[in-house]
Amino acid sequence: MSPLSYADQSVEGSFEHALVEIVEERLELSAFEERYGNDETGRPAYDPMVLLKVVLYGYYKGILSSRQLAEACRRNVVFRALSADARPNFTTLAGFGGSWTVRS
Repeated sequence: MSPLSYADQSVEGSFEHALVEIVEERLELSAFEERYGNDETGRPAYDPMVLLKVVLYGYYKGILSSRQLAEACRRNVVFRALSADARPNFTTLAGFGGSWTVRS
């Protein structure tokens, strides 16, 4: 049995490949980092970039439930690749996805 490389699961030209490119290279995420930089007061926070990729890919796939997103991070190879094999709890995903405000 050979080890699985999660980085190799993103095929060039696919939606998930474009999502990684956009989130990692083109978005300004400092607003998220302020809220999720709580490493001094408790458990180390998940990287907001990871949470954003998971939530956006989940929405793309029609997964709106934080419990289903958390389950996908445990079972689906693409979600595991996007999350760097992190397995955020559904409450973390719900808090992250529910914290967005839409501006007109």
